[in-house]
Amino acid sequence: MAADFAIIGNTFTSTIPFIENLVQSAVKLATVEAVKQYKKEQLKDIVVSTKEAAEYLNCTSPTIIGYINEGHRNAGKLPAISTGKLYKINKYDLLLFKEKMIA
Repeated sequence: MAADFAIIGNTFTSTIPFIENLVQSAVKLATVEAVKQYKKEQLKDIVVSTKEAAEYLNCTSPTIIGYINEGHRNAGKLPAISTGKLYKINKYDLLLFKEKMIA
């Protein structure tokens, strides 16, 4: 009985398109999750000010404070740490917030 698939190096091929599509989708999903985890690990200890966050999102500091206190219609509230009158925002949280804003 002949095999319906072959694995050559890191490449999976199949004579059954459904199986090949399923495997390719799983690989893409695993890669996306790995990239997210890598970004989270790299950015977890980096914090930015409201001014830096405003520059990143191309808006003003008061707008960032509004996102922290009231939220954005698509992205919800921007997580931040209050240090008296100032806010510190985790860079990874800012990245996720920007992705949700665009979606």
